[in-house]
Amino acid sequence: MDWYETVVNTTNEDDGGEFDAAMDDPIYQLQAVMAQLYLVGGYGLEKDPSYAGVLMAFAFARINY
Repeated sequence: MDWYETVVNTTNEDDGGEFDAAMDDPIYQLQAVMAQLYLVGGYGLEKDPSYAGVLMAFAFARINY
């Protein structure tokens, strides 16, 4: 989960003006994956449906941005 959070919150651009590997997947897709992981939980990640809903709302807002 740390990797997803780091990528989603990256503000440093690379030499090309992009966010490096984060450009392969739009941020809203990464937030949707994070939401799914929090919804299901497991493998040491505590299930948090409420936070999953917040992440999905953020993802949806980015799609329409």
